[in-house]
Amino acid sequence: RAYGRAASAPELALDYVSESAFLRCVDDPNSAHYNRIVDAATLTADWTSAEPMRSYYELAIVVAHNRERDPAAGSCIFLHAWRDADTPVSGCMAMATEQLDALAHWLEPGAMFVALPQSPFAELGRRWGVPRPNAR
Repeated sequence: RAYGRAASAPELALDYVSESAFLRCVDDPNSAHYNRIVDAATLTADWTSAEPMRSYYELAIVVAHNRERDPAAGSCIFLHAWRDADTPVSGCMAMATEQLDALAHWLEPGAMFVALPQSPFAELGRRWGVPRPNAR
């Protein structure tokens, strides 16, 4: 699924949800809503920490991580645009807006996300027939 600020869905194969001001990704492991994206306007908040989606992400693609909602395994992992190439992110995968837009239009439901260091990618990428990424 993809979430974004645009009022109408861009032409994506992924389900798209326009972010309201109340949409939150709950990252409080003590919440019954941990690692879920919820409409805070329709719930009684039982969390002390949640990401306001509209404030943070122009476009965010959900990485289906920690489906079991194990508090020790992390939450709210997205593919999203970076501030710049030198600003780190925690947990998520960030990239240039143009790369994110291209990826969003290419992705289909059920796609598998694999993140590898360069040396294993070089070997496995050849075996899998993955095109070489553009250098930064």
